[in-house]
Amino acid sequence: VVVAPEPGAALPTSCRNDLLTIGGQPVPQLVVGTVDAALSSSSLTIQSCDPLEAVALPAAESLLQTSPGATTGFDVDMVTLSSAPGGGAGVDTLQSPPDPGPTPPDSTTERKGRNTYEVQTTSATKPYWVVLGQSYGPGWAATTSDGKDLGPPTLINGYANGWRVDPAQVGEDATVRITWTPQRLAWAGLALSALGVLLCLGLLIFGGRHLKTEAGDSPAAEALEMTPTYASPLQADGPALSAKIASVTTLFAGLLAFFFGGVWVALAVVALTLVAALIPRGQFILRLATIGSLGAAFAYILLKQGLNDYRLDFDWAKWFEITHSWGILAIVLLAVDVAVDGLRSTEQPPADASGAENRHYVSDLRSKEE
Repeated sequence: VVVAPEPGAALPTSCRNDLLTIGGQPVPQLVVGTVDAALSSSSLTIQSCDPLEAVALPAAESLLQTSPGATTGFDVDMVTLSSAPGGGAGVDTLQSPPDPGPTPPDSTTERKGRNTYEVQTTSATKPYWVVLGQSYGPGWAATTSDGKDLGPPTLINGYANGWRVDPAQVGEDATVRITWTPQRLAWAGLALSALGVLLCLGLLIFGGRHLKTEAGDSPAAEALEMTPTYASPLQADGPALSAKIASVTTLFAGLLAFFFGGVWVALAVVALTLVAALIPRGQFILRLATIGSLGAAFAYILLKQGLNDYRLDFDWAKWFEITHSWGILAIVLLAVDVAVDGLRSTEQPPADASGAENRHYVSDLRSKEE
């Protein structure tokens, strides 16, 4: 019979090789705590068996992996790594808080816009860091008031952006302006979109006024010219394209899709462009794929959100990352449909056995009598 240890007794101080591996190699760990804490599922602490022994990591990526608690008896929820300057073993900051370091210069921060910050420092005598508490991204740029570029940001605290500022180069008093530069492209895109909406509204309001009847045209012909007609998605906009024009169109569509969506989007666009260009009714398949791709993305988001009830926060979109390519595919296919429509509408319709032109295309709705 084994006597149970006292609740306040410490856990056995033996190293375990089954709790943690780095790069596939086990790292011996000690579980520190009391028997009572372990039996009540309270927090315990793991630490290196030899805190002074460093674990050497290669220059490339390394996978840190913990073992399932169902097999080891302990769930490892958090692991802290620490290294000193030069790569040696560092201080365990959970046990010994880091030194506060030198006193930083006096500073004031002002948010100039949604994506712009301005930091003013005074009386700086030693180099210091300006840290932006936003997620790290190479798109953040920091410049001084006299236009000096502080270079790309440095990853700070595992998530933030930082720039080292040397008073010897910028002066004791400095103003640092931090800007999210990709926003300029977003503003340009929004401006172009607004311009496109205005152009569409202009065409809707004024587009038909330039249609004037030529000499000899009858009022009935003018009325027919001005009357909108229904176009079914099953109709083809002219005859199929020649192999040469279809190949060139497909090449440009594939390159566009590859640039914006990657390999798989490009392959789908190439296949559907060939179908729309070479098959008499192939445009319907292209249009159906456009609607289907966007509809599938919409349905996937609704279904997954309904099943999992994800919290609507900053990271909400990451749960639906797969639908990004589906949306890009739909946009590119929509552009391809417009291009194929224009090309097929300019093609001459084939002639029937009597030499008369075939008029079964939406590009030429009127009969010869009309």
